[in-house]
Amino acid sequence: MKNPPEPLQDSRLYARHMIFIYPLWLFVTWMVAANGASLFEPNALNITGLLSEFFAASLLVWESLHLHRAHKKLEECAEYEKHLNEMKANRDVTKTNENWELLVNLGKNRTENLEVRKLAEGYQSTKFRLALAGFVILAIASLFQLSANIVAQQALTHG
Repeated sequence: MKNPPEPLQDSRLYARHMIFIYPLWLFVTWMVAANGASLFEPNALNITGLLSEFFAASLLVWESLHLHRAHKKLEECAEYEKHLNEMKANRDVTKTNENWELLVNLGKNRTENLEVRKLAEGYQSTKFRLALAGFVILAIASLFQLSANIVAQQALTHG
């Protein structure tokens, strides 16, 4: 009998952390980009948007790798469940003592597999929310880029 799959290591980064990490990132990059000048100059807005796009892209790549890892773990759990079902179907029903031990072991292994599956599904759900946060950050970065272009256009037409 094969051993049940090993559980995924839980991530320490959650979607609620983005509430603190991204605004801090945004504040620091915007201050550095402004460099003592007005925060609403096209150059500062453009650099802030560009760095936010980099942050969002990095987050999306990182989370997609984690989502892929969770998907692989769920596939592994499904294959293990098939293996357990085959073992149960192919058991020798005439040997009651061996049959009893096999059923007890199958039950324990099925329970362990179910726990690993639940952890992987929770992990996948967390990573999906972080990926959605990455898309929101990307939208915010696009707004910075758009505002930089609008401010630049207004400066050209009025100045």
